[in-house]
Amino acid sequence: MNVATTNSKKAGKAKRVSPEKSISKEKPAQGRRPELPEKAMSAARVWLVLAKAHGAMAEFVEKSVQDQHLCLSDFMVLEALLHKGPLSISALGNKVLLKNASMTSAVDRLEKRGFVVRRSIELDRRVRVVELTFLGADFAKELYMRHEAQLEELMADIPQTERKRLHDGLKALGLTAEKATRPPTEKRYPWR
Repeated sequence: MNVATTNSKKAGKAKRVSPEKSISKEKPAQGRRPELPEKAMSAARVWLVLAKAHGAMAEFVEKSVQDQHLCLSDFMVLEALLHKGPLSISALGNKVLLKNASMTSAVDRLEKRGFVVRRSIELDRRVRVVELTFLGADFAKELYMRHEAQLEELMADIPQTERKRLHDGLKALGLTAEKATRPPTEKRYPWR
């Protein structure tokens, strides 16, 4: 039997409660966490584990690209351009989850190294797109192949079925969170 304290007038006394009755079916009082069955996983716990996993993975990737004198945002820009082709700064920022100012800095660093160029497009001269140079494409392909191999090595002990469940669950979570935080918008520019 579990012992649960009660807020009764008999201060200091404890009331015995059976395990079945310790899980409340009533709404929790304001400011109190709802009690969950032992095997249930709270959304807050999932968020905490997800945040820690993201931090660890980001650190792993950062360390793997440091020897090429790249930071994580520079690597993410190269990877997005490699797989998506030329993109505007704002579209690129949406792909790699960076604000325009940070994107501009990343593109400036990559442009200085000869990996990317900015150019105007014919449909709208006000918009400039970023694209890989031949040097940048070769560099990004080689770097991405090495990155992919390192990730495979890191996840070697995670079975394919577990990876698939993880992928599908994270994708569903991301789409749900995106719907909750962003109103649906139309794409105004076809090149994004």
